[in-house]
Amino acid sequence: MEYISSDERGLTKTGWLKSYHSFTFNRYQNPNRDNFGPLVVLNDDIVAPDSGFDVHSHQNMEIITYVLEGQLEHEDSTGGKGTLKPGDLQCMTAGSGIRHSEFNRSKDEPVHLIQIWIYPLLMNLPPSYHELHLEPEGYHNRWVEVVSNIPQPDKLKIHQDASLSISSLLPKRSLGIENNFGRGKFLFVVKGHLEASEIKLLSGDGLALTQEESAKLEAKSQSELLLFDVPLPQAA
Repeated sequence: MEYISSDERGLTKTGWLKSYHSFTFNRYQNPNRDNFGPLVVLNDDIVAPDSGFDVHSHQNMEIITYVLEGQLEHEDSTGGKGTLKPGDLQCMTAGSGIRHSEFNRSKDEPVHLIQIWIYPLLMNLPPSYHELHLEPEGYHNRWVEVVSNIPQPDKLKIHQDASLSISSLLPKRSLGIENNFGRGKFLFVVKGHLEASEIKLLSGDGLALTQEESAKLEAKSQSELLLFDVPLPQAA
């Protein structure tokens, strides 16, 4: 089990964007944090009012966006269009190529979001776009899988043997993580304060499980959590 402090993350800061990087991204290069299996990007972004990402392209990546605060306007070349609000998840299969923009139209409120990139198993798939809205009371004190490679009405589908689960852990409540051989679990603390097997975790911290091991999470304050399950290569 490996603890990753929020202070170890990279930082990109411009006039309109503040972005923390858990893994190598753009100008932030960390050979010890290039990826976690097919999970290659985990960015914690704050977009200033009346600003955003102009039209740009992606290929061969599963891109997941989770909005925490504010409203993010999205438009892409598949015809996908909408405004993501707190609790909304979107998933784009960039596949053979997709162009999109993301913008904060508010004049006074920033947007706080988490953006995730996962390598797909198959290349050059047809591009696609889907959304999912989450109700907070639905994932209190339990893991709820919201992204997987198995198509279901209440989940977003990605083309990789990986999943994303979410939980809102209330104070004094506990929750477990179990990892299996050949898999990896990566916990990201969106916000809150908790302990995992005597390790203190705060907002922006991570915890990586790469062996057949487990962890017990105990919330000290209300905590919002993301848990990735991914395949990991095994040493020869």
